[in-house]
Amino acid sequence: MQSTPGPYRNRGTGDVFFVGAAGGYGTGAYEQLPHPYVVISRQNAWFRHFNPEGGYPHLVNDGGRVVVLGAKFGEWHGPYVENVNGGETELLGVLFNTIGRRREQADRCEHRPARSWIINDGGRVSAVAVDDQQEAFTPHPFAVRQFASGVESSLRY
Repeated sequence: MQSTPGPYRNRGTGDVFFVGAAGGYGTGAYEQLPHPYVVISRQNAWFRHFNPEGGYPHLVNDGGRVVVLGAKFGEWHGPYVENVNGGETELLGVLFNTIGRRREQADRCEHRPARSWIINDGGRVSAVAVDDQQEAFTPHPFAVRQFASGVESSLRY
């Protein structure tokens, strides 16, 4: 599938491939974007050159297998990726673009928990990523928050 013009929710369980997948840009106010933006539920999905520019989280893997090769996640507050219900997510060559964001934007986040890049709740995540942070304020003190058997652990930024 070339370039997603808007949000994606799978309706089947077959394999899906996204190349040059971008969306959400130019849509106006942040509040008008769908939350979450892309949801993969019990499906295998591959993304190459992924730039969702949509609501938060940008990507939810709900029990599927997701591989992202080259992506830019960011703007506003995060979380950018949420992995739940036994999902397996690999992020390779990812830029977390958190430049220019403000604490009040991060604190407005209605998703749990705000101010982290990645949430892992009952699955596996691996990532090779960088952050484009150029301000003294770091809106994401936690790179990853993980929940296992009701216990939270965090990898600090």
